[in-house]
Amino acid sequence: MQIDYNKLASEPFVEFNPEHAEYMHKQFIDICRQLGFTPRVVETFNVYEDMLYAVEAGIGLAILPYKSKGYIQNPLVYTLLDISNVSIDLCLAWDKEIKNPAVPLFLKSFWNYMKENSQLFL
Repeated sequence: MQIDYNKLASEPFVEFNPEHAEYMHKQFIDICRQLGFTPRVVETFNVYEDMLYAVEAGIGLAILPYKSKGYIQNPLVYTLLDISNVSIDLCLAWDKEIKNPAVPLFLKSFWNYMKENSQLFL
């Protein structure tokens, strides 16, 4: 399915409440800007499921991670955006005094993933 991104400017959008998900809001706005339009947000939501139900009810479109497709059963249509030149900031943070053995295992796995997929991390 080919999307005319210029037409998206006139479509209603729903998104996470910027007061509760500031980073997600920033990413949403940045992605829209990089695709060449400013979203017309008609409603915001604090709960992920509520936003998906709003899309299902026809209140608006949403830009979400594609993996949302399998999150809950719904009749929504998902499509990938052409975001080949869109970037998203990524950060890992942890308390260096933490004693949880899962932290170093996660970090090792993540670093290995970054090495194996270095084209994804600029």
